[in-house]
Amino acid sequence: CAGQIAKNGIAERVDADTWRVRGRFHFGSGAQVASWFLGAFQLHEQGRPVLDDRGDPQIVWFYGPRAQVH
Repeated sequence: CAGQIAKNGIAERVDADTWRVRGRFHFGSGAQVASWFLGAFQLHEQGRPVLDDRGDPQIVWFYGPRAQVH
């Protein structure tokens, strides 16, 4: 598994069970040989960031197989 913890991506809810994640990650340790990828994303709904109780963007983590990373 390769990953990056910087929240460089956006996760947008498509429906109750589906998310669309996108972003540009400049470095992923082990990316050349990894079969899975992990990244941090800012949660968005209806095109706007979802904020926590302190007013900070909510962060979510997603992982997926190499075949779904473009």
